[in-house]
Amino acid sequence: MNIQLQQAFEGAYKLPLFEQNILADALMATIRNYELFADDETQWDELFQSKASQQWLEKMATQVEVEMNQGEVFDFDPATYVSQI
Repeated sequence: MNIQLQQAFEGAYKLPLFEQNILADALMATIRNYELFADDETQWDELFQSKASQQWLEKMATQVEVEMNQGEVFDFDPATYVSQI
């Protein structure tokens, strides 16, 4: 455990039980969310590292280059876009 987390626990220990329970619930929710997103992150990493994904991304990049050279794609700056609403 790092020093900062240890200090947080020491500070939490001094709080009333009700507030300790609130902190514990918040910490557990954070840990559960981290675990969920860590799994998602691993899946995304595996997906994008696959040979099929790399081939598809290369194909899409080539297609965009062709469309840019043909004038079918243009720069879009949302900061200068004026809505017609």
